[in-house]
Amino acid sequence: MEALREKLRSGDKALVGNSGYREYLQNPRGGVFSIDEEKVAEESLFDGKWVLRTNSELSASEVALKYKQLWACVLQLPGIGGAQGTTGSVSTPGVEAGGEASDS
Repeated sequence: MEALREKLRSGDKALVGNSGYREYLQNPRGGVFSIDEEKVAEESLFDGKWVLRTNSELSASEVALKYKQLWACVLQLPGIGGAQGTTGSVSTPGVEAGGEASDS
C-alpha cells in the first residue's frame, strides 16, 4: 500500500490504468482519486491466505489440489515456466505436499 500512496502523491491519472492499483482507489465527485481505506481494510483480512471460490461440490482439499495441478500444467507451457526444458513447481499456501487443505 505504501507504493500506491507514493504513486498517488506523484499524480493520480497514471494509476487509473493499473488494474492492481485501481481496485483500491476511489474517485469522489471532486475528481481527485484517493485510497479506499475501507477496501484496504477488507482485503487485509485475506493477507497471507489463499482463497478460491467455486460452485463445485468438491471438498476444499480436492479443489485446492485441482487448482495446484492446473498451475503445474500452466507452468509447463513455453514462455511461462517450461521454455528451457525446466519444470516449474508450485508452492500453494494451505496445501501440503500430499495435497491436504483445510476445509474451514
